Amino acid sequence: MQCQCMSCRVPAIRQRTLELKLRIRESATSGGANARKRKILIAEPGPPTWPERVLRDPVLEPVDKTVWMVLRQNAIRGRFPSYRRIGQAANISSKSTVSRAIVILRATRWLARCVESRTRGAGRSMSRARRPGAEVAVFALHDAPLPVPDTLHLDADYLAFLQFAQAHPHARVRKVVQDMLASFSSGAMLAEDRVRRA
Repeated sequence: MQCQCMSCRVPAIRQRTLELKLRIRESATSGGANARKRKILIAEPGPPTWPERVLRDPVLEPVDKTVWMVLRQNAIRGRFPSYRRIGQAANISSKSTVSRAIVILRATRWLARCVESRTRGAGRSMSRARRPGAEVAVFALHDAPLPVPDTLHLDADYLAFLQFAQAHPHARVRKVVQDMLASFSSGAMLAEDRVRRA
């Protein structure tokens, strides 16, 4: 008989995700007050690769994959590009299409949004850290969909984001988000993560 306690059912967070969290915090606090409020990191550092998984992902459409590739190119420099720049690089004329692709990449866990305080570790009070401009969003771009426990560790707002995105104006986004939420409630995501880790 298998143990059904929460710690046995939920896979542990991977060591490389814990290391990535430290890199995210360092990135958020680097550059001082004038640093960009949106940054992007490659989750798996090393030589640039175009993983076959992103090309074969059955949920992602060509536009999503192209936006992932543009983000990958910009992640080398650590800058999250504007939607206009993403559109120019990907030959997408609509900012709403770029936005939709980014929502889908986050929903499918190819992209994690991690909000960190600029003042963390700087000896300032938390109330001061909560002032406008005191937080920076660091996006982590992955070479494969991030396992659920790791996503929740990095992207504390992930579930709230999925709930909110159910009301997205685009039908495809709503469908992808509903599928993600359905697999969450059925436990399929955790089972998939166990298989991936085995």
